[in-house]
Amino acid sequence: MSKGPGSLEEAEKKAFQLGKTLAEDVRLKRDYIEQRAMQEETRNYFKALVKMNKDNWEHEYEYWNQINWK
Repeated sequence: MSKGPGSLEEAEKKAFQLGKTLAEDVRLKRDYIEQRAMQEETRNYFKALVKMNKDNWEHEYEYWNQINWK
């Protein structure tokens, strides 16, 4: 990223475009195949974390049970 008078404007344009892309990806439920393994790993981590803390995290545990631990 360049430094200077136009750098803030340039960064704002990039941020706006990234926001539009993100919103479109969410709206279309776009799937990025190359991210699936990392997403599954993260899901398993949080599933285990919630199970270990089920007595303290009652609402989170109930939520995971409602979605059948998928």
